[in-house]
Amino acid sequence: MACPTCALRYVSADFTVPHLNVARSPNGAVVGHWVGLDGWGNSTVEQVGIATEVQNGVDYYYAWYEMIPAPTQVYALAASPGDNIQVSVYTVNGTYYLSLNDTTLGPGSTPPPPCPPGTPGRTTRPR
Repeated sequence: MACPTCALRYVSADFTVPHLNVARSPNGAVVGHWVGLDGWGNSTVEQVGIATEVQNGVDYYYAWYEMIPAPTQVYALAASPGDNIQVSVYTVNGTYYLSLNDTTLGPGSTPPPPCPPGTPGRTTRPR
């Protein structure tokens, strides 16, 4: 448990998108990587990450974020196994900022449109 008198304001992680072996993974297998703040001892949480899921022998990659109590938001992630992902969540004066970036993006790539205010910014690479 985090220090009860400490106020955590920033969390981040860098990781590599994993490859699920669909031949050896059961249907519905999921692996996820994410970071988040809050949630311990209250009814809110701010978190962002990616997940890889096996459905009927196919692996799917998607990004998601949660600003509970709002519902989870999912969007397609054009990442590939082996891509480097950076995620972060931080807060300033009660406003939370979430970020998910595929740093494997090369120069000249066109990122998708920015997220609406209050949602995570993201960049993805076309598959």
